[in-house]
Amino acid sequence: MSTQFQYSLLQYHHLKREEWLTVGVLVLFAPLKKAVFLYPEKLGRVRCAFPDAPEKLLRGWLKGLAYQTEKLNIQPDIFARYDLEKDLGSLVSDFFLPSDNSSLQFGEFRSAVQYHEDPSVICQYLESKYLGVYQHEDDDDQKDNSWLASQFRKCLREQKPDIFSKKAVKENYVAHYNKRDYKFEFAWNNHTFNLVNAVSLDLKRPDSIQRKAEQYYGKFSLLHSFAEEKNVRFDVLLSRPTNRSLFHAYDKALEDISQAEKVNIIEFDKIRTYAEKTIDEIIFPKDIDV
Repeated sequence: MSTQFQYSLLQYHHLKREEWLTVGVLVLFAPLKKAVFLYPEKLGRVRCAFPDAPEKLLRGWLKGLAYQTEKLNIQPDIFARYDLEKDLGSLVSDFFLPSDNSSLQFGEFRSAVQYHEDPSVICQYLESKYLGVYQHEDDDDQKDNSWLASQFRKCLREQKPDIFSKKAVKENYVAHYNKRDYKFEFAWNNHTFNLVNAVSLDLKRPDSIQRKAEQYYGKFSLLHSFAEEKNVRFDVLLSRPTNRSLFHAYDKALEDISQAEKVNIIEFDKIRTYAEKTIDEIIFPKDIDV
């Protein structure tokens, strides 16, 4: 009978949105008493799909699971404690992740014929099939939110070098509302309190653009009462995709975000003009507390 191997996809579930993404693959070569955990070094796809995902925590979990496979491989007698043909779930629950309702969950194990004697060849195939999109996304998504925010910051500093030292514009501002924290790259006041988010839509796929737009539409909609109470306006810096074939998806995303109230859209080619407006209208308070 042909030798088989088993593998399971690790999924990150966004519990509020009831959506998921594959973030790892656990591969077991039982006859060889060998385990391999595959995961992406870069998490651009998760960041684009779920901007509020705890990226640092998730990265730590993935590294921890890889470490567990190393422990398992240097103690191969552990394999003997489990019936790997009938009950792989017990091994995963005991040694990797418990089966519960948390955001990280392994799926059902799948069996396949070990078509190559070198496990690394099989792992390369599985990594390409299930995780290859992460590498492509990160290679192409160079103009991310941080890059877009840096362009606005640069325009401000070119025209008024001390604008940040005087704390006229606050960076990494956190709005507290309804027992939740909402992050913004910048905040400034001109009788209206302006909260600025940089939203790069320079992504690779239409569905990624759509998800990101929906995420920010939801954020601004949840903050509607807060904006009414505190006289807040949401200034949204937007950048287009590099790929012209995605311009239609970008236009639809712009429409979606614009449907939220109190939103002011600033497209990339208007950022310098917006920076000039900020400097012309800004109030230099001793303290801003919203």
